[in-house]
Amino acid sequence: MSRPGRGKLAVMTVFVLFGATGDLAARMAPPVSWTLANEGLLPQNRIPVGGGRGDVSHEDSMPTCTN
Repeated sequence: MSRPGRGKLAVMTVFVLFGATGDLAARMAPPVSWTLANEGLLPQNRIPVGGGRGDVSHEDSMPTCTN
């Protein structure tokens, strides 16, 4: 994909996880993400975004995301 005079556009994929503070997200999302990445099925340029109703700060959610 390109625009005249500007070069190629970077394609970015945003992975949105609704209910990110819940138990199901903590148990299921990391293994699924790992499997998809291992199989080469996730795009290289991706940003995970999560939202939930729980009262969790950004710092408190990071250990869950990195495990």
